[in-house]
Amino acid sequence: MRTLLIIMAALLALGGTARAQPSASVLSPYDIYFVGDMDPLGISGVARGIDVVLTGFEIGSAWRIDVRLEYNEEWLASGWVEARDIPRTTYTFSVADFRVGVQMSDNPSDRAGGDFNEDFIGQVSGNVLPSGTYWLVVDFMDLNDFHTVYQELPIIIQDARSVELQLPWNGSVLADQNPVFTWTGRAPQFRIRVCNFDPTIHGSPLDAIEGVPMWEAEVSAPTAVYGLGGGVALPLVNGASYVWTVWALLETTSGPRAFPGAVWIFSYAQSGADQLGVDLLLGDLNASQLAGLGVSLEGLQLDGPIMLDGRPISPEELQQIVRDLGSGALNVASVRFE
Repeated sequence: MRTLLIIMAALLALGGTARAQPSASVLSPYDIYFVGDMDPLGISGVARGIDVVLTGFEIGSAWRIDVRLEYNEEWLASGWVEARDIPRTTYTFSVADFRVGVQMSDNPSDRAGGDFNEDFIGQVSGNVLPSGTYWLVVDFMDLNDFHTVYQELPIIIQDARSVELQLPWNGSVLADQNPVFTWTGRAPQFRIRVCNFDPTIHGSPLDAIEGVPMWEAEVSAPTAVYGLGGGVALPLVNGASYVWTVWALLETTSGPRAFPGAVWIFSYAQSGADQLGVDLLLGDLNASQLAGLGVSLEGLQLDGPIMLDGRPISPEELQQIVRDLGSGALNVASVRFE
């Protein structure tokens, strides 16, 4: 059963005029990955946390403010504060501040406390917060007349372990000795590795990625240029194939961890785009990867007919198809460029 955490705050009416309304908002960007970030003592947090901004108080007002963070009808962390003689100002507190107690005025009668759902840790994988929409529930109660103001604020959290490769797409042929790699993810740091792939030696791309890297680097953004940001990069060999992958690097409550993404293949051909002849299985690509495909096609020189289901189409029609794929308006099983 869903149990809502209540944050209450009260405002004094001024001489019969309209009552001032307190309000809460979430300060962006927020950055929280792990259940342990919300422990009662706040000693294992590794992220900046979720900051709550409280406004709309009147001088001398008295409030009880309850805050609760919820996910999937279960509470994760909660806190409350009772404060009197609050000045007219804006307050910014983290969810952790509410857990351990915040101070809103100089009144010695102020009280605060909080709690943390330790059982939630046992319900999730690796202590990592599940991806999805969380709710910060805030309830203000006027301690003078018990008038209340209630808010539910959505917070979108993405699994920080997740890495989705974008470009170069799986099976592509590149003509650039220093290709650009892109992926998606929200980890603060990533490790990218490129290794040689020889099917006569390696049993699979997973075997190849464990070999001696052609190049490896750690970067803070979800993009990298071959040879930049790391050690010496060996030159790509004409006609050779390579594998690449990216790890999300996280400081967890259990120490540093590296979470791998998929392993993709690309080939290097000095003669360039006219050697493209690979099947792209678009059913495995997400919308952002399809959009990246469209960006790449904009720079592709096509010198022959483009066929769709046996019918010739123009480059402009191809671009529109790619845009429709990226938006989800179209869905195809495969496409081949020759």
